[in-house]
Amino acid sequence: MFLTEAEAAVDTVLDLLGGEQLHDVDVQVGDYIMVVDCGGLTIDTICGVMTSGENMLGFKPITTPSSELCGASVMTDIFVNMLQDKVKSILNGSVSFDEHYCDKLARNWETNVMRRFRRGVSKTWTFPLPEDSLEAGTSRATYARWRQNQGLQLFSQEVASILDFAVNGIAGAVQTQAEDMFRRTKKRPKYVFVTGGFSLNEYVRAQLQESLEVVILPKNIAWTAVARGAAIRGQKVAQSLASLETYIAPETYIIEAGGYSATILSKGEYMMHGSLKRVQIPWMGIMAVSNSADGIVRLRMGRIVDLLSFQNVLEWRPTSPVKPGDEVSLEMRWKAGGSVDEWALWHNKKRHEVTLKSLGAS
Repeated sequence: MFLTEAEAAVDTVLDLLGGEQLHDVDVQVGDYIMVVDCGGLTIDTICGVMTSGENMLGFKPITTPSSELCGASVMTDIFVNMLQDKVKSILNGSVSFDEHYCDKLARNWETNVMRRFRRGVSKTWTFPLPEDSLEAGTSRATYARWRQNQGLQLFSQEVASILDFAVNGIAGAVQTQAEDMFRRTKKRPKYVFVTGGFSLNEYVRAQLQESLEVVILPKNIAWTAVARGAAIRGQKVAQSLASLETYIAPETYIIEAGGYSATILSKGEYMMHGSLKRVQIPWMGIMAVSNSADGIVRLRMGRIVDLLSFQNVLEWRPTSPVKPGDEVSLEMRWKAGGSVDEWALWHNKKRHEVTLKSLGAS
C-alpha cells in the first residue's frame, strides 16, 4: 500500500471531523476541501470533495497530491547558509563552519529562534563563533573584541525573510492546488486544513491565517498527522481484509481432455469470495474429445492428493468447431467456502455456459 503524506494527513482530518477536536468546523457531504501538510522537508497538498462514508465522512481526491521543497528543515539550511555568508563577509572569505558547529546552529535555530519568533517584535540573536573560526579569520587586534561581543548577530528582519520564503512557498502551493481544482470542478475549497509540525510556528501560522481560510489542527495532533493517518489507513485495510471470506486450496486441482491437462488451482493458492479466475485449456485436448455423437465436449476435473483422481466432468456444447490455434479458457467465480459459484468456457473471446456433473452421472 503506497500512501502519500498528503493522503495520510487527509485520513487524520477525516478522523477528527465531527469529534471534539474540530466540532466547530462545519463540513458536509459535497463540500470541497484542501489538506496541506507542513512537514520538515516538504509541503504536501491535495484537494478533494467530501463524500458519505461508513459511519464517517469520506474523501474523494480531485487533484493529484503535490509536494514542494519548503519545509522546516529547508528553512534551517537557509539560516545556516546565511550565517556562513555573514562570517565570510565580515571576517575571512575562507572561514567555514565544521559539521558539529552547523548542527549546533541548527538546534539553536529550531528551538530558540524559529519557535519564539513573533510578528512585530524586534529582537536580536547572537551566535558565538567557534574558536577555530575566530583564530583563522581575525587578527590579534580584533580577536579580543570578537570574543567580547560573542560572535554573529541575527536580526528580526532576517528571520522574517527566511520564514517568508516558507510562507510564500506554502501559499503558492495552496494557490496552485486551488486553481487546479477550480479548472476541474469550478469550485473553491471551503476549508484549507493545515497539519504538520511546521504549521505550529506562530509566524507561519499568523501569515497563513491572514491570507487563507485555514483550519490548523491542534498541537498534539498536528505534529503526528501523517503517522496517525497512515496508521488509520492501515487499520482500515486490515479490517477490510479481515471481513472478506477467503479460502486456501488444500490440494491441487486439474482439468483434463484427450490426454492434455491444465492446473486450475494449486495447493495453497489463496482465493476470495467473488474473485474470478481464468485458465487456458490446450486446444489439442478440446479437439481430441470433440467427436462425440451428441456434440458435447466433456472435460474431466480431478484433484491430486497422493494420486490423481477424477470426480467431476464439465459439459460444453460448442457453437462452432474448435480449430488449431483457437483460444479456449475455463472461467471460475469463487464463493464462500472455496466452492465455485459459476463456471463458463471462453472460445475465441465468446463466453459459453457449461454444466458441472459428477463423473458417471447421466
